[in-house]
Amino acid sequence: MRSEAVSKNRPADLINIALEKVVEAGLELPGFTTLDALAAKVRTEVELRYLSDAPLGRRVTAANDVFRIVRL
Repeated sequence: MRSEAVSKNRPADLINIALEKVVEAGLELPGFTTLDALAAKVRTEVELRYLSDAPLGRRVTAANDVFRIVRL
């Protein structure tokens, strides 16, 4: 899911990817809140990894955006 999160940023897309992987593995489907929390965590991890590779000016601007989203 982390590799797909680089190109897909919307939580709904990440949840769909997680559901596909769970179904492919033949596992019991988790609850929506579990999937939603997982999508938020993966999205944050990918954004922070992106920030660590970015030039300083872009990191500061993007970090402010991430923190604004997390506070919501």
